[in-house]
Amino acid sequence: MQQLRTRREGPNHSPTGPPCNVKTMSELTVHFLTSAAGNMIRFIYWISRRCYLLKVPRGDSMAYNVFVSYSTKNLNIVDWARDTLTQPGHIEVFVAEYSVQPSQVLNEAVEKAIRACDLFVLLWSHDARASDYVPQEIGIAKGCNKVILPVMMEEGVPVPGFISNLKYLPAHKNWDGSFQWLAQFVHDNAMKLAQAKFLGGLATILIGGIMLFNQGNED
Repeated sequence: MQQLRTRREGPNHSPTGPPCNVKTMSELTVHFLTSAAGNMIRFIYWISRRCYLLKVPRGDSMAYNVFVSYSTKNLNIVDWARDTLTQPGHIEVFVAEYSVQPSQVLNEAVEKAIRACDLFVLLWSHDARASDYVPQEIGIAKGCNKVILPVMMEEGVPVPGFISNLKYLPAHKNWDGSFQWLAQFVHDNAMKLAQAKFLGGLATILIGGIMLFNQGNED
């Protein structure tokens, strides 16, 4: 009698053929991690080689720019505001008396600063209202859709009609408290802007790096 032979079947064996070549889960994991690490290293390499082509905000462009509109008859208050708000490299305050260099065209420099500012601070008083320049500066800021913050230095001085709907800071009632609030307001907004610019620059680097990396792979 011929003895029947049987063999044990397992997950890696076929009843009619040789064992199948199936990778274990650990082998697949190692392969995946190795491939991902290699791609990441090459990606970082491409960024380090070519990210200088990307325009990332840095230096002065990261600063929060404040434009101060005022009457020269109120320079003592202007100096106080400038010293209170300025944080070099972080918060830059434009005061025409000090920010415009000799030989520069005053009107052009002022208009350029207004267009570049993040906050337009209006130090409002009887003298500011009577100034030939302050109303023009307000008009430019309004036309550029800038954030305008009127700081009332005297009571009973109406602001121009086209900004009369803006909430103002009544500094004449509490000078120290008002300028402390103003400093904190500017600081908080400067931090928000810096974070937004940083994230925007980081996104630019990543997107540009991916494009350059893919282009390098195709080459």
